[in-house]
Amino acid sequence: MLLKKMRVHNGLRLVVFLLCIVFFCHLVTSCAPTNPPYDTVTTTSMTPGEWQRFSTSFVGPFDTVTQLILYAEDEVAFERYHKQAEEELRRYHEWFTIYDDPTSGVNLKTVNDRAGTPVVCPPEILDLIELGIQDYDRSDGRVNIAMGAVLRLWHDTRVAANAAETEQEKMDVRLPSDAAFREAAAHTDIKDVVVDRESGTVLLRDPLMSLDVGAIAKGYAAEQVALHLKEAGLKSAILNVGGNVRTIGGNIETGQPWKVGIRDPEDMSGQSILGIVASTELSVVTSGHYERFFVLEGHTYSHIVDPDTLYPAEYCDAVSILAPDSATADLLSTALMVLTVEEGRKLLKKFPGCEALWVDGDDITMTEGFSAVYEAKR
Repeated sequence: MLLKKMRVHNGLRLVVFLLCIVFFCHLVTSCAPTNPPYDTVTTTSMTPGEWQRFSTSFVGPFDTVTQLILYAEDEVAFERYHKQAEEELRRYHEWFTIYDDPTSGVNLKTVNDRAGTPVVCPPEILDLIELGIQDYDRSDGRVNIAMGAVLRLWHDTRVAANAAETEQEKMDVRLPSDAAFREAAAHTDIKDVVVDRESGTVLLRDPLMSLDVGAIAKGYAAEQVALHLKEAGLKSAILNVGGNVRTIGGNIETGQPWKVGIRDPEDMSGQSILGIVASTELSVVTSGHYERFFVLEGHTYSHIVDPDTLYPAEYCDAVSILAPDSATADLLSTALMVLTVEEGRKLLKKFPGCEALWVDGDDITMTEGFSAVYEAKR
């Protein structure tokens, strides 16, 4: 692990990671994959007895890059916080993945594989699934963790399309039929997801059902880790889990809010900033069509699927959410992508303290609360 020293007045230092660009003049940018990562620890020299700023990144949990920028008394304290954050995120990833078998115990893949049978799960899995059931109601059905059967069809098509290299391979990739989507959609009733706290089990009553928690898991994990870091004594930090940004306190060095950049969805390289939002003890999460898309026969398909049409939503290019917690921000960033702006505004009224920004080509719309902390850069 590389350790660097630098002075605060040396100006802007730019480090490009896999999922975001971190500006060490206190700006963090939430964006999608760009350049290959490398692990770093950076500390800023300050007057003896004052806080020191450290920054690190690591790869793995939730198949992304996590960045942690924080102020601590010394390197020993920093390493303690870093270790805690990384270990917790790896545990949450292990529990919440639907693609990999657990190294021990059970995870959500186990629950899916055993659909039709109660599965004894750790409390963390029960918590997430209960949140997912609540989120279905909170989002008026726009986010449904029981849509795994439908989302798996899109996932498999995206993997095949992105893996195709030759013209013949590309021609061989086909969208699933409408009949296949309708059949999958018949196994997405959230009422068939049953959590029994007394027995500590999760039951998918429909044997052909599967869970997909991609819309809520990363935000939930980021929020839990941030809360645990605060309980451990951390007072000033940014935790960025693959674009799910959660600020802890404000910037202790400047006495001002942290600055979080909103990615410009028109720049596929992920290195342009649409604007900056000031964040103190808040979460900033952006969802957009530039993430995990694929192109088939000249048409671009997003990974965010409209539960009504069963096809990727095309209401806007990106939605950014400012919320008191990362779990809610994650939920809303997906829910508002499958709604019109006016429908999204109506849904937001159910979430006090949450604000939104919509981007659709050159049109940028935001709530009054978002506008109050937003500085445009485009």
